[in-house]
Amino acid sequence: MSKHTKAAGTAGGEDRRVSLFEGVIDGCSLAIGELDEEKAREVCQWKYDGDYAVYNLSNWQTAKFLHHGITDERRRRKEFRSLLDGDGCFIGYFRLFREEPDSITLTIGMEPSHCSLGLGRKVMELIKRYAAKKYPGKKLLLSVRGFNRRAVRCFTGAGFQTQNRFLRETPSGTTEIFLEMECVPQPDAGFLGISDTVPEPEAKGGSKRKKK
Repeated sequence: MSKHTKAAGTAGGEDRRVSLFEGVIDGCSLAIGELDEEKAREVCQWKYDGDYAVYNLSNWQTAKFLHHGITDERRRRKEFRSLLDGDGCFIGYFRLFREEPDSITLTIGMEPSHCSLGLGRKVMELIKRYAAKKYPGKKLLLSVRGFNRRAVRCFTGAGFQTQNRFLRETPSGTTEIFLEMECVPQPDAGFLGISDTVPEPEAKGGSKRKKK
């Protein structure tokens, strides 16, 4: 599926559900949908340039062998969501999972050609509204590589504040500085929500965030 392929369509002659939640952010229509295997396979094909190549994922078969969460159907249904533009085109994805009772951890990825187009803060606002509605009162936590100033500016502009800096060993074997950021989403009465029947993320047994 190319980035221009719409999420709308039919499967087996039946209408497919396009979105779980929708919103208009600064005049831009965006939606949140399920992340099915077709979209997950597409994510594994995304390629970023230059320093951002560290965000390139393994191909699908390697990712499955390494047990990456995006390849596991059960975890995708619980934790992963797709991001769609106003035409229903797949432009990114995010993951929400619980590590602590009072917080939800967020990771996010944008389709490469949609980076640096001013969509970041709009997408983050949509995710914040979704999180506030689905997980009221929970903090949103995320970690970002220190070199990625583009992402840090986006998250800061979306209301996230840096709480900690720490060192983490990356899959390539190098050690990098990461920033831990957090935000407390506020409910928005104007948010358009469609009932999300996918089970919410489960707390990971005994998992604790390590800080250095």
